[in-house]
Amino acid sequence: MHEKDSKTVSVPMLQAALIKRATDDVIRAVTLQTNKQSLNSLVTSGAISQDLLHQFNSAEAELETEMATVQEEAEMLVKGMGAWVFQISSELLGNCRQRELREEVLRMEIENLTLYHKFHQSDAKPTPERVLNTEAGETPLQESGAGSSTMKKRVSNSN
Repeated sequence: MHEKDSKTVSVPMLQAALIKRATDDVIRAVTLQTNKQSLNSLVTSGAISQDLLHQFNSAEAELETEMATVQEEAEMLVKGMGAWVFQISSELLGNCRQRELREEVLRMEIENLTLYHKFHQSDAKPTPERVLNTEAGETPLQESGAGSSTMKKRVSNSN
């Protein structure tokens, strides 16, 4: 009996696996959708052959089948999951992208502050902690008078 229990996979683990598959499918669908118009233009202009377009259409059909399979498996696992598995996957991807963009903006703002301080030969070097520190109302922007309007808005909104 212990052997059977060790091989059993929990429902939450199966749900997570299906959400991961759905997420991968969403990424593939967005990639195919993004590239479809360019591919059609290239085929129309004669730059590439129709065979490549047929391969592309086959990949689209394969993806549609995979997505239907994921939806069916999700529905069999938990009633109603088939209806929301791709919605959750899309939201996860959107949240990840927003986080990446916020991190990139912060990195660029730190880089700008570093360049400003380097240019003005200031002893105070900006760090992520100093940029994000809003305790006692003191920020690197107030110390140096530098920074982007985005950072100034962020600092004023956080106080």
